[in-house]
Amino acid sequence: MESTGATAPPAAGRTNGTTATVLMVDDDPQLRVMLGYALRQESFTVEEASSGEEALEMLQHDEPNVVLLDVLMPGIGGVETCRRIRALSSVPVIILTALGRDEDIVSGLEAGADDYCTKPVSLVQLVARIRAQLRRRAMDAVTVTSGTLSVDEGNLVVDAAARQAIVKGRAIDLSPREFDLLHRLAQNPGRVVSHEELLQHVWGTTSSDYLAHLRSYIKLLRQKIEPDPHHPQYIRSRARMGYVLSDRPQDLEADSTDD
Repeated sequence: MESTGATAPPAAGRTNGTTATVLMVDDDPQLRVMLGYALRQESFTVEEASSGEEALEMLQHDEPNVVLLDVLMPGIGGVETCRRIRALSSVPVIILTALGRDEDIVSGLEAGADDYCTKPVSLVQLVARIRAQLRRRAMDAVTVTSGTLSVDEGNLVVDAAARQAIVKGRAIDLSPREFDLLHRLAQNPGRVVSHEELLQHVWGTTSSDYLAHLRSYIKLLRQKIEPDPHHPQYIRSRARMGYVLSDRPQDLEADSTDD
């Protein structure tokens, strides 16, 4: 591990006044020991996984603030692990890759990674990248709490502060779970949000046992915000994948509501 002699500010490992947790996923035990020790010295709480499979199992039960993910691992490789993490969570992911392996960086970013750091690892650079992800996460949280999201040229507005939808100027009160579903979709207009991501966000699980609950709440939500719930314009199904909030529904043919 590279050392430059510089150190990060004492608050490097803190977020919202609490210690930030870093999940380090690497099959190299020596690197985990060295990097784990260094990050703990920077006030981070460090959890370790020796494989992608172990990391995914850990994420089913608890979510860290940042994931450090090695690309080259046996079993489920880092890129596939990143892809599966994205189906579970929006936690920031920083991939670790060997110097000069640009294909790893491109593949990792395309799989949903937020940033990368090359080996041999510079602690100063890595801490700076982790802090940047924590700041971005904090800013996202402020937006979620107090902002508004608008799609379809303002015909549908999601008011996070009031926890309600506004459809063509008409305020619509939503149940907590209805709002959480709509808000998650509105944060990603035009992008398919997987069943697993919605389940994790709203119910705290990715178990398929809850798919019926998800479909029921989508149906209720459509009844409240769609001009014609049987031919939805906003919340559209993608078979066996998830749902997408159309940002320009007038440009698309209506979907069926059988999912």
